Parts: sequence; C-alpha cells; structure tokens
Amino acid sequence: MNTDTPLTRSDDDPCLAYQPDKSKKNPGFFLLVCLCFFTFTEKAVATETGKHTETKRALSDMQLYLELVINGKRTGHLAPITLKNGNFIVPIQDLKAAGIPLSPWGADPHAQAAIAINIPKNVTVEYESHQQQLLITIPPDHFSAQLINNPYESQRHPAKISTGLMLNYDFYANKTRHADSYSNLWTEGRLFGRMGTLSHSGIYRRAFRGRNHDQEGYIRYDTRWQNSNEDRILTFEAGDVVTRTLSWNSPVRIGGFQISRNFSVRPDVITYPLPQFSGSTSVPTAIDLYIQGSRVQSEHIDPGPFTIINTPFINGAGEAVVVTTDALGRQVSTTVPFYVTNELLRKGLTDYAVNAGALRRQYGIESFSYADFAASGSFRYGLTDSITLESHAEGTRELKMGGVGTTFRMGTFGVTSLSYSRSSMEKKRGGQSTLGYQYNSRHFNLAAQYARYDRGYRDLANLDLYEPSQRETFQLTAGIPLGKFGNLSMGHFAFKNHDGDTFRTCNVTWSYSPRNLGIFYLSASKSNQSNDWAGFIQWIIPLGKTGRENLSMSLERDESKTYSQRIDYTRTVPSNGGFGWNLGYRHINSQEDNRIVQADLTWRTDVIQLSGGIYGPKNAENYWANASGSLVFMNGNFFPSNQIYDAFVLVSTDGVADVPVLFENSLVGKTDTDGHLMIPTVPAYYNAKYQIDPLDLPLNMKVDEIEQRIAVRSGGGHVLRFPMRQTTPAMIRLVDPFGQHLPVGSQAFLLSGEMSYVGMDGLAYFEDIPKDSRLNIRLPNGKSCQTEVFFSDQAQNRQAHLIGPLTCFPE
Repeated sequence: MNTDTPLTRSDDDPCLAYQPDKSKKNPGFFLLVCLCFFTFTEKAVATETGKHTETKRALSDMQLYLELVINGKRTGHLAPITLKNGNFIVPIQDLKAAGIPLSPWGADPHAQAAIAINIPKNVTVEYESHQQQLLITIPPDHFSAQLINNPYESQRHPAKISTGLMLNYDFYANKTRHADSYSNLWTEGRLFGRMGTLSHSGIYRRAFRGRNHDQEGYIRYDTRWQNSNEDRILTFEAGDVVTRTLSWNSPVRIGGFQISRNFSVRPDVITYPLPQFSGSTSVPTAIDLYIQGSRVQSEHIDPGPFTIINTPFINGAGEAVVVTTDALGRQVSTTVPFYVTNELLRKGLTDYAVNAGALRRQYGIESFSYADFAASGSFRYGLTDSITLESHAEGTRELKMGGVGTTFRMGTFGVTSLSYSRSSMEKKRGGQSTLGYQYNSRHFNLAAQYARYDRGYRDLANLDLYEPSQRETFQLTAGIPLGKFGNLSMGHFAFKNHDGDTFRTCNVTWSYSPRNLGIFYLSASKSNQSNDWAGFIQWIIPLGKTGRENLSMSLERDESKTYSQRIDYTRTVPSNGGFGWNLGYRHINSQEDNRIVQADLTWRTDVIQLSGGIYGPKNAENYWANASGSLVFMNGNFFPSNQIYDAFVLVSTDGVADVPVLFENSLVGKTDTDGHLMIPTVPAYYNAKYQIDPLDLPLNMKVDEIEQRIAVRSGGGHVLRFPMRQTTPAMIRLVDPFGQHLPVGSQAFLLSGEMSYVGMDGLAYFEDIPKDSRLNIRLPNGKSCQTEVFFSDQAQNRQAHLIGPLTCFPE
C-alpha cells in the first residue's frame, strides 16, 4: 500500500471527507471507502426500516404526544403515544375522538383501555419525527360508506298563498262577409286561499247572423274545488274533475271527487331512479363526475368506500366517467354506462289516484249532463329501481274492468312496458293488451307501441259505444340527430278495425339549421288510403337583432297533387309589452279563389292584450277581434293584469312608486302609484327569486330586504311585500345649560333604545329620529341630563338636517 498518495477534499459526500487524487494510486483509499460504505449503509437501513428502529433506540419505553394521521388524512387530534417493546400503545378513546375506525383491532368503543395499534398485519404504523405525527394506514373497507349528494339538489320550499279573487276573460268576435257572424266570451273565476281554490269556468255565445241560435247562451264548463297537502304529497278535488289514469287507460270527466298523489307540489322529490356510482379509495381523494363529457360534480372525500347519489337530472342512455385524483396527482378514471327514464318509480315509491262520481256527458254543449255513477282507481309501485308495477280498475253498475301492467328497464337497452286488462259488461267480455318499448340517447331515439282490443272490451271512455272501432293499433317513431347536418325523424302508424279495414301512414321529416340562416324543414307523408304523397318545404329566416322577427316561406303539396305557396312576415309580441304582427299570403294553384291573405296585429300591455285581423280570399274575408286579460282583487284593491294561467305574485313596496322589480334576474316592470306590480306568469311551486332595485330610492328611505325567494301554490296568488319606510336622519347639536358643547364620548339615548355617541362640537347622529322625542344623555363623569327634540313637518321630510343647539338639563 502506498500511503504517500495525496488526497483531495470533496464536499459532495459527507461520508468521504477526502478522495484520492486520481492521478496517483493509493491502496489506503479502499480502506477508507469500505469504512464509509458500512457507515452509510447502517444509516440507510435505519431509514428504510422505518422510523421504528430510530424510535426503538431513542424512544424506547417513552411517551410522546403526536398527531394521529389516518390514511394520509390529518385529524388534528393529539394523543399520548407510548412506545413499549416496539409497539405503539394508543388509548382507545383517542382513536375514537380522532374518527379512526376501531374495527381493525376489534376494540370496544366504550372501553377506557389502550391498545397496540401496530399488531394486526393489515395495519401499518410509522412515526414521523419531523412533523411529530403518527401515520396509521388501515384497509379502506374498515371506513364507513360516504354518500355524496348532488350540490344542486333541489330543497323543499313550502308554497305560500294569500286570499283573493280572480277573473280571467277572453273575448272573441268574428264577422264574415257572406257567412256566420258570432262572438264568444270565456270566463274563469277563482276564489283562493289557505283552504284551497274554488274555480268556475264557462262561455257565453252570441250569434249575429246566419248562425244556429240554439247554441246561444251560457254554457258551463267546470266547477271545482282543489286543495293540496304538500307534506303528504296529495291533492284533493271535488266537482268537475278529469280522472287520472295510466298510460294504457283513457281518462274521463266526472262530477264527483278525486284523491291523488301529486308530485308536482313537491319539486324537490325525485320520483324516478337516478344512477349511483360507487367506489373505494385508501387515501383522501378528489372526485370529479363527468356525464356526457361535461363535469357536473366535484368533491373531496375521505378514505373509504363512497357512493355518488342524486346525480343531476338526466334522461336516456349515456356514459358517466368517475375520475379520482389523490394527493400525488395520480388519477384513475372509470367509465360507467347508464340508462335513466322517468317512466319508472324509485324503489319503494307509490303513486295512486282514486276517483268517484257521475260520468259527464256532452261536455261543452250542455251545462249539466251527467250519467251513471262510476268509480276508478290507479296504483303504481316501485318494486325496484328497474321494475315498476301498475294496476287499474274502474266500473259502473253494469261495467267491471281491471288490469295490471309493468314497466321495466332492460339494463342500458331501453324500457319495456306490458299491460293486460279485462272487462265485463252485461254479456260482453273482452280484453286489452299493450306492449311498448322506448329508447333514448344522444345518438338516436326509438319508440314503439302496440295495442290489441277484443270486440267485447269496454271501459268508461267507450261505455256508450256499441262496438269499439279499433282492433289493433301500432305506432313506431324514431329520431336521429345528424350533427351539423340537422335532425331526421320518422314515423309509421297503423290502425285496424274489427271489419278488417286497415289504415297505414308513414312520414319523414328533416330539419336543418344552416348556421345563421334560420331553420329549414322538409317533410313528406304517404298513406294507403291515397295514391300519392303529401309534403311541404319550409324555410324560416330570422330578421333583425332582437330575434322576434322572422320571414317564413313554404311550398306545400297535398295527396291530390295540389300545390300551394305561402309567405309570412311575423313579429312576436314582447313578453314585457309592445306590438306584434303577422302578414301572410297564400296561393293555391287549383282553386278559383286561390289567393288568401292574412294580416293581424297584437298589442300587449301590463293589463290587457288586444288583437285583431283579417283572413280569407277576396270578397270572402273573415274579420276578427280578441281581448284577453284578468282582474284580481287582493290586498284590498282591484288589479287588472294579463291573463293568469296558473299562479301569480303581487309585489308590494308599501306605497312607494316606480321601484324596479326583477323576476329571476329579469326586469319585469316598475311599481305603480300605489306601490304594486303584478307578475302574472309564475310557475306554481317553483321557488323563484324576486328582487327590487333600491338605487333610485331617496337616501332617507330604509329598505329591510331587497331579495326574497318564495314558491306559490297552484291556482292562486301571493302578496309579496318588500317593507319600506321613510326615516328622519338628523345631526343634533347638544350643549349644557351654560352653552358649552357636551363632552366628547357622552352617550345619547332615544326612548326606543337607539344610542349615539357625542362627537366633536357636541354633535350626535341618529339614522331615524321621531318628530317629538326625548333624549337622555349620559356624561363621561357618570352624570346625566335630558332634552326634548322638536322639528317641523317640512324638516322631517328632508333627507338629512341639523337640529339644535339643544340644551341638555340635568335630571
């Protein structure tokens, strides 16, 4: 060994303080390398074997306070940890307090003892000395399942209703140059409140010339009382009602009562099953849910199993992608196909309707025409999330009919429905069978329906028929989105009667939007009752920047090979009021009076909608006029409005006029001179947002709130108040009996309890002070004094004013 070999210093390796000069050979270098190698290896082994070796040497039989970390999640809980014989001893109650599952150790959650948490083989424990943490890792199946709700899930908002009266009206008059002239006035009255809604509707007819005068006079349509219980999701109706049935039954009108499950009163209840996505993670993870390529949900979850429930409302077939991302950025994506349909009921959910009363006859012709007493009932039950069972029964004294059916989901391949009904009436017996299939996706949709009727089959809808006309019906429809090439839809319909006659027709429609050039339609149809086909071509071109005007051109052909051309120029009526019109011209090739013109004008205001026009060929024109609206009595006043179809809201600003009102962030108008604004088009049971804009209000006008969310019951209205009041802000100068300003820091109190500190120059500010009031002042030295505040009505109406000096006299 050449011990004279020089060494050079190296700062790269702490173990090798010196390294030999490579230009010379020195056997002593190998001895030094070996010594450092074994030293480095010992440290590496101590590091790789976990902090257990270090802990055993340095902390044997010692106690530390460490933060418990479970599967990478910090709990923030400090626990006394004892290291004894290489085991980590932790009190059971500390594990419980940190939210750590006790199942891996089989520990009693009520026990006060401590356990060695590193003994089970499926549990790993590490001591992190730098962070003073105890890292515990257990299998994810020991954690409780986590349910992840949809963040946009609808919440329940009980609907409100005020007491009031309402009258809808629609007047229509028609005058023809050489034919009938007549007028109709349709009305609907409602009395509504917390006890429900009582409504009555009918029409008054009057003929002027050439019309059948036997149909003149008033004809009653419906008289009905209705009330809903939101807690039980039930609707009660009495009077003239339309029976609720299933898809394979026919509804009828009766004079009686109906009790039905009505999910429309609870928009927060999801009636059909939505897909659920489950998984498991061993560390804290971020989860993103993508449906049809769009991210709809993002959550951070703890270790353990998870299930995503109440996904956003979707329908049809599709794919969901669940992406999990851990703290190190590693991602795992899972694709799950699904099929959703509202034809099914969620598991355990029921839907039903019970009806009883006298059958209504000659509706719209006779006011009071009722026949035999009848009863019917329908019931649906969600057996599973994939199977819904159905049943229906109805009858009179002579008729007995009942049937069962089911709707079931075939995985991701659509929904199938089956039903069979059997009836007996006198000596006639028969059955009805139905079979249906439906599939919807973004690539195409398909629906098919088949029904067969026996000669002897009867139900309430065809009770008076000697023999049902139909024997078999078949319907097949399909739609295919073509992307940038538009949409294609097709249909085939077939009807066969008991005499063997069959009617079949099919049609094809193609729609296409060539960028900003409007919409193009092409349709054709053919039936077995004619020798030729019919169809039309239409092009609708938008005009202007508002989007309310358009030009429409069309070419039509009927089955007799007659062609006609039509052109229309239309401007829709603005929803917030204004003018709209339609100008049209039609030319029919094979008619003598082959030129038909049409022109009408509509004017909509806040209180009424008026329209009128002309239609027909030359020398045989029809002139018509129409007026529609509503009159409401609420809050002690009458309010004219546009026609109210369902629910409405009357906004009140406590008599303050010209206050802008917004409905769902859209300006709908300003309050009138009495501080009211009617919003006639409000969806029932929808929790809508109403706002007022206070920017133009005087500074001395105090507004308690500028935004409210409410839902309104169906068939009625609600008075929505935005409380406002005029305040009298004042700056009061206070002096003592010697004319000196009161000391800074004195406290001035009104009788209402409002307090203000006295500042420089004896000034105290109050946002609202009564016209005649008393001030009690507490001085910094503990003494007190009083004074009276007086000012004129003219001063009270000012937005702000200075009062004083006022002398404060000792008590």
